[in-house]
Amino acid sequence: MNNSITVVGRIGQVPSSISFEDTGKQLVKFSVAVKEFSPNTDEEKTLWFDVNAWNGLGERALKTITKGREVVLNGAIELQKRNKRRGSGANQACNQANILPSLRKKTDRR
Repeated sequence: MNNSITVVGRIGQVPSSISFEDTGKQLVKFSVAVKEFSPNTDEEKTLWFDVNAWNGLGERALKTITKGREVVLNGAIELQKRNKRRGSGANQACNQANILPSLRKKTDRR
């Protein structure tokens, strides 16, 4: 895969499922929050990734992930520009992700 990204973050919303009856495919959508740290400031920023998990991967995501759980995502990234009321901003979408539970201990929150 040429376009590859690994993200470690926390699930930001309960996964939602969309089924396409004409093709039999299933899409599961959820978001992942990643804390961004800068050596130049004490301000913490949060990057949000919208994740699309298709078919079997989506089914596993529905069964295993919950809001707030830390996960490791491996997948392709697709940047989509979205207009906001006051200007414009960028939003990241991670497609075709492989989802793994984090191996960190619960007390290792960052």
